[in-house]
Amino acid sequence: METNILLFGEMEANRLCPSALDLLGFANSVHTGRVGKIIMALPTAGPTMKETVEDMAELISGASLHPVDLVILENPAFEHPHPPLLGVALKSLALENKAEMICLPHSMLYCQVAATVATGLGATVVTGVERLGREGEQITFERSLMNGKWKATVSPRSARQVVTLNSGAFAKDVPERKRGAKVTVMKRDFLKTDRGYPHLGMRWPESGTCALEKADAIVAAGRGMTATPQGLDLVRRAVGIFKNAALGSSRPLCDAQMLPFACQIGETGRRVAPGLYLACGISGAPQHLAGMNGSRCVVAVNTDPEAPIFNRADYGVIADAGQFLALLVKKYDERMERGRQIKDI
Repeated sequence: METNILLFGEMEANRLCPSALDLLGFANSVHTGRVGKIIMALPTAGPTMKETVEDMAELISGASLHPVDLVILENPAFEHPHPPLLGVALKSLALENKAEMICLPHSMLYCQVAATVATGLGATVVTGVERLGREGEQITFERSLMNGKWKATVSPRSARQVVTLNSGAFAKDVPERKRGAKVTVMKRDFLKTDRGYPHLGMRWPESGTCALEKADAIVAAGRGMTATPQGLDLVRRAVGIFKNAALGSSRPLCDAQMLPFACQIGETGRRVAPGLYLACGISGAPQHLAGMNGSRCVVAVNTDPEAPIFNRADYGVIADAGQFLALLVKKYDERMERGRQIKDI
């Protein structure tokens, strides 16, 4: 029996977020014979430039193994996060396209949307999905429990499921020979409004802390960086070395108000999947590992050779994290200075 899949992608400034491509990776994981129609909906605040739509369609084409109907939903209210209205839009699209599986990124915003949609459709909701499986003809979902200490495999009983996907869990490059899926673009004015509350404005945390999910590199600080006053300053300087980088943190530093909670990575914080994750002075509690498990390359620096973080690391450095970062920053500054001198010559 074929399954129609509805993907609700995340947008930022009329640009497709990486989490949207993760949704396509999930759809690719569904057995080919079971995939019916794939619809990806993108909420935007207003008319999208033709070139931007073409760029998005090209990205989607290269990330999907199946044809995709790309629906651009336009509503001025989508300029800001609006869970109730997003829930109305998603429910409407699910009914219109007879979608049996509705997929969203796993975040605080989209978990709220998922709950709203599941309630409205009488569907089963499964959050934080990390892996897709099968038992006979039945699709199963794997997710973490008890702060990552347990893995649960669930098999929903309802015909329709709403799932949120962990960042990076289904990120996978499509072989070049299989790229080029057909993408049909449709624009639609979504005119419904919700006057349940007025939007008064947005306030962002300090610079660099609100882009964790979209960062290519993350330098994360743990307790080991608080031994000296300049420890966190070194972490911030290290962030500046990398392109499109962000500052991350383990929970104890946020609880102690040394860093804002927007920096927290873990089961009760943010889930990230950067290309590089540099863990400085982080022991590797299960809660923290659950939040950064999708990282493609993990470099851990810790004085304790038995620290659990080394079990997840691709590269481990047994050293004082402060001394390591001081040397890293020094070498970087020296290289940049040599480059400036050569340029002046």
